[in-house]
Amino acid sequence: MEPRTFAVVRPTFRLGGRRWPFYGFFVCTGITAGALFAVALGLATGLAMLALVVGVASGLVAAGALALTTELFIRRETYTFYHYQLAVLAAGAGGLALGGHPLLPCLDVIGPALALVQAFGRLGCLMAGCCHGRPHRWGVRYGGEHVEHGLDSAFLGVRLFPIQAVESLCLFALAIAGAASVLSGRPAGTALATYLVGYGALRFALEFARGDAARPYALGFSEAQWTAGLVVMGTTIAEAAGLLPFVRWHLATAIALAVATAMVTLHRRLRPTHRFFAARHVSEVAAALVELAARPVAASGAPLVSCTSLGLRLSAGALHHSRAHYALSGRDEALTEAAAKGVAALILRLRHPAASSRLIRGDHGVFHLLVEPRG
Repeated sequence: MEPRTFAVVRPTFRLGGRRWPFYGFFVCTGITAGALFAVALGLATGLAMLALVVGVASGLVAAGALALTTELFIRRETYTFYHYQLAVLAAGAGGLALGGHPLLPCLDVIGPALALVQAFGRLGCLMAGCCHGRPHRWGVRYGGEHVEHGLDSAFLGVRLFPIQAVESLCLFALAIAGAASVLSGRPAGTALATYLVGYGALRFALEFARGDAARPYALGFSEAQWTAGLVVMGTTIAEAAGLLPFVRWHLATAIALAVATAMVTLHRRLRPTHRFFAARHVSEVAAALVELAARPVAASGAPLVSCTSLGLRLSAGALHHSRAHYALSGRDEALTEAAAKGVAALILRLRHPAASSRLIRGDHGVFHLLVEPRG
């Protein structure tokens, strides 16, 4: 049975005789919805509108300055929500402090509003094909128009787990939870801390399912994971110091993140083949398979062998009865059977979803993946 996929999504839509980007549409919708959400919460709780305007305006100015500065230094537009979130909150707090307005009641409103903004923004990512998930048996298949807008061409037509939609749903829930905290009269700062800790934990976990490779990593964790960890730890320290209301599950979350980081690090040291399945290497494997499909045989007539940066060697060919054949081996050291099974599963997701297959250990450390034709 063919694995289920979402309907085709497109990065643009036609309106008024021209095409518009879905990403921009959802971002603008999110900003509008977030502003209205903040105003509604402010009115419902009796927050002074001047304070809210100062906080929101300061944040928007900071976000614009961050966008211009980033484009100036790296010569291209880039939008990393975590950076903008922190800039908006820091600038909002600064503007409120300079104006003599109370910080926490206003930031309690801005926090959930930011969650709503990002919830809509991730829907834009889903349509545009950015911030996508890993190859999966169930998910979204992107087309040529997405490649023109920046999707890695190696993932053209490949089912990618819709991690953007998962994050969007969680952010909608986080916005609702933050609003409920504000409306229930919890101590000032509770909603802000809940948003920071909740989104930090969510982002740390979801990063493991991200499949876009062009992002910075350090010690095996993405920049977003380091940011999430620091935000969660910083929030719990602020709670312990009395700067924010203390919430037990926030401390439990910080401890859980620390333990999870240690366990993941230990697991990776004990099983170094995890590197084969890092987002950047998966992208390399996908690109190698595209190249092998287009040109499986070298000019000499010998099978073309592609080698990744981690020394994974791949070749492809066709056998009788339309069976596909892939040879897997290691350049520097022999592949373990577990690693070969993982790479074989990745190949199937990238090139032969729903096809039956067999993995056979050959001589000289080579594994052979035989893929039966569907039908």
